[in-house]
Parts: sequence; C-alpha cells; structure tokens
Amino acid sequence: MAIRWLGRVVSCLLSVSGALTIAPNCGRAQEATTAADLPPLTNGEDEADRFWFRGEYLLWKIQRAAVPVLVGAIPTEQAEVVRPFPDSIITPLFGGASEIDYGCQSGLRLGGGLWLDGDRCYGLEGSFFQLAQGHQDFRVAQGSGAFGPLFQDLAAGREVLIMEEVPGLRAGTVAVDASQRLWGAEGNAFRRLQRDGILDHIDLLAGFRYLRFSEGLLISGTSRSIPGGRLPCG
Repeated sequence: MAIRWLGRVVSCLLSVSGALTIAPNCGRAQEATTAADLPPLTNGEDEADRFWFRGEYLLWKIQRAAVPVLVGAIPTEQAEVVRPFPDSIITPLFGGASEIDYGCQSGLRLGGGLWLDGDRCYGLEGSFFQLAQGHQDFRVAQGSGAFGPLFQDLAAGREVLIMEEVPGLRAGTVAVDASQRLWGAEGNAFRRLQRDGILDHIDLLAGFRYLRFSEGLLISGTSRSIPGGRLPCG
C-alpha cells in the first residue's frame, strides 16, 4: 500500500521591502556586505561588482505527520479464529499517537543576482533551496505476537487487521517506509526606488515562487505457514 501527496504552488509576488539604517555621529553607517547594497558603480570599478552570490545552510524541522494506526497487534488467543473483534483490543505498533517524525533535516539554499544598470536601480535575482530527503523506517519481526497491518474497509465501515503472524500458525514480518522531500525556487525582478534618507533603500519586486512537497508511505508484509501449524478458521 502506498500513499503519496504532492503539492505545488506557483504564485506571482509583488512586495515592497525596506532597510532602516541608523548612522552614528562619526559618519555613514557601515555598508552591508552584499553586492545589492553597494553604492552605484563608477567608470573605474570592476564590472564583476554587478553580480552577487550567496549560500545558506538550512536546518529545518517539518511538523509531525498524523496518521491512523497502520500496524497493530492483538492477543494471540483472539487470533485463533477469523472474526470481528472490538478495536479496543488492538495494540498500536505504528501510527496513531506515534506520529511520523522525520526529525531535523539539513538543507541548502543558493542564490544570486545581477544589476542591469550602472546606477544599481534595476536588478534580477533568483534562489533555490532543497532539504535532504526525510526517512522513517519501522520493522516488526517474528516473535512479536499476533500482528499485521490495518486498513479501513469503507464498505463494511470497520478496520481490518491482516494477521501476518500468529504464534504457532504463521510467521511473518511487516515493514513501513515513510519518506518526504521539500524543495523550492524563486525568481524576481526588482526596482530600487530610494537609497537616501531614513530608509537605506526601498525595493519593488515582481516575480514568482515555486514550492514542491512530496510524501510517500509504503507498507509491506510477508507471511509463511509454520510446519505443523494450523490456519485459523471461522
């Protein structure tokens, strides 16, 4: 069984941003370290100053994913006969209160841009980020009692437990593999409206942002009859 959710967002962006600089009495405040905040180019300056690049290390944590009980166990004596039984006797092994938690994820964001004119009034910039793929694996093996994956039978309106292992009857395993990935990109064209006065600068931006999040869930199981055992009936 596999569940996959995919989200995409593409939107137009129109915003105004400003930076406030408080100058000390001894003179002008220290300039920012990015090329986007350098003074206008003069004839003697290197053309390479029209470009800037940056890199950032990301450490993000995505909120835990709530899922129903996906793997459960029941008392061995309840597994002797295939029959309906109350949900209260199911002991959750994976899912339910134990939400999927991928922990902290490292990532990288790269960006850069360029000025289109020597006065630094018009520019282009773009960036890309990606987090390392998150994984959570769960395994339950022989010797853990009567267990198996659960699924919701919509027609019958109840949960069904597939008993991969029943002590004395069948031996089995269940594996759950959960994964997710997040990445995005953006591109902007901007116009610098002001560089003097109280505000160091005001930028008018127009562009787009793209975000993609994918999530996968795979549940697999194996089961084999124990020699000399008997299959449940009923």
